Amino acid sequence: MALHGTELLNLPVATSLAPFVAVTTDRTAYRRGENLDLPVHVAPGTATDPVDAYVGLRRADGSVLSLAAPGRVGFALGAPGPTPAPVLSATPVNLNYASRVATRTWGASDPTGGYTAYVVLVRAGESALAPANWLAVDAVHSTVNP
Repeated sequence: MALHGTELLNLPVATSLAPFVAVTTDRTAYRRGENLDLPVHVAPGTATDPVDAYVGLRRADGSVLSLAAPGRVGFALGAPGPTPAPVLSATPVNLNYASRVATRTWGASDPTGGYTAYVVLVRAGESALAPANWLAVDAVHSTVNP
């Protein structure tokens, strides 16, 4: 059913808006020696509560490369680990941010197979592993071939 004229004026106005996140890769399939570009977009919602932000890659072997801010100068994907680590902790989302946050070259130590790039926001201190805690989430899949 389509709404027309005054019917549109009777729609309820949202009183709260969740934050928005998006992650992309520059392509869906890679070969070793090729570069991955990882852009992320984060936009605030109406809540001002601090969040923990997780950005990274889940590798074909199940390990995770988490985005880190070494020395607070730029970002880089860290060494493989068993669980995601926050790139930002207890930080309010009060700006609209969209940028490439990491570039990496696929190497011989990267297992071939499916990868998932992700961005997740949770309330500060909550687990990013529990979907019930997610305030905003996005993921995109790609493949690394030999």
